Amino acid sequence: MISPLDLPATELTPAVRYDSTTGELLLEGESYPENVATFYGPIRDWIRQATAEKLPLRVVFSLDYLNTSSTKALLDLFYELDAYFQKGGPADIVWRYRAGVEVMKEAGAELGEDLHLPFRLEEIA
Repeated sequence: MISPLDLPATELTPAVRYDSTTGELLLEGESYPENVATFYGPIRDWIRQATAEKLPLRVVFSLDYLNTSSTKALLDLFYELDAYFQKGGPADIVWRYRAGVEVMKEAGAELGEDLHLPFRLEEIA
């Protein structure tokens, strides 16, 4: 059985919450951790565990800011989810960005452009 995932936001890292009733994993806030591998490694491991259990996953990214190393870490998460989807796993990604913050809209569009799984950009007020 999958372990819970509920990490509070810090100054440097987003909140990470999994809702087992909806199958939604939400990453929300700002992402510029001092050590990207230390922060994102357990999230990647959790996704691997969830996909091994064949859980449906909707991963929602609602980030206000991310640095270059976070972008690489997110791309790794995207590829994990894409591989799961290509093997028949139920997965999709939603990239939320604030209205008027074009840089975050563009970041999401670039991250999602080579994926096979459903990927949606969603503007929020």
